[in-house]
Amino acid sequence: MGDLTNIMPGTIIEVGGMMGSPHTKEFHIVDTDAAYIKPAKLLAMIAVDLLINTSQRAQNIIDSYNLALNKSEYMKLMDSFFNNNQYDYFSL
Repeated sequence: MGDLTNIMPGTIIEVGGMMGSPHTKEFHIVDTDAAYIKPAKLLAMIAVDLLINTSQRAQNIIDSYNLALNKSEYMKLMDSFFNNNQYDYFSL
């Protein structure tokens, strides 16, 4: 979410039901209800809260969000990480 929240509001919702470090072979689900069902209900309730009153609540969050970068600046930054420069390391 880190990069994305430079240009739009976002959040990370942490839930239970898992053991081990994420993105490792030790990571596994130990409680399917806590890992799948409860988070799905939570996200559905958040969507309802944000969409009640013709989405005004969600629009208020978007309007009051202080961007670190605008979309153009963000894209320029991302493009700067990738280039086609070739270097002759043997001549150094």
